[in-house]
Amino acid sequence: MEGRDAAGAIVFSQGFAPQEVADLPGGAEEHFAIVLPLGAATLDRVATLQVSGPGGATSRATLPGTPVATDPVAQMPIPGRRQVTWDASRHPMALVRDAVTGEILSFARGGMVNLFSNATQLDIQLSDGVRVVRKQVGVR
Repeated sequence: MEGRDAAGAIVFSQGFAPQEVADLPGGAEEHFAIVLPLGAATLDRVATLQVSGPGGATSRATLPGTPVATDPVAQMPIPGRRQVTWDASRHPMALVRDAVTGEILSFARGGMVNLFSNATQLDIQLSDGVRVVRKQVGVR
């Protein structure tokens, strides 16, 4: 994986190996998630992420402008359930946690997720594929 700035210069480069997920419908696939200990100044320079390997390469550019999201909304449609909505055109991926316990409740896509949870505060990390915006919201 390489992070590049707007001019195409390499900001960081990190090797990794994807992990096989054997219990997915349709057979085994490889997936990955990477956490890099980058400071804010370094991360702010990253405009594009590129991942390459034996099967090819792909890249993702951050959306232009500031990475500020429309605030996600968390509602309780019925007791024991939570529904979170956000702007998927700006942030196609969300990580939802219970803000008190830190428990991961969902990796979600598409702008809406329904959860089985009694959490009253949610920590929501919205990703545009390169950058993450973190919001803490109360369940209404």
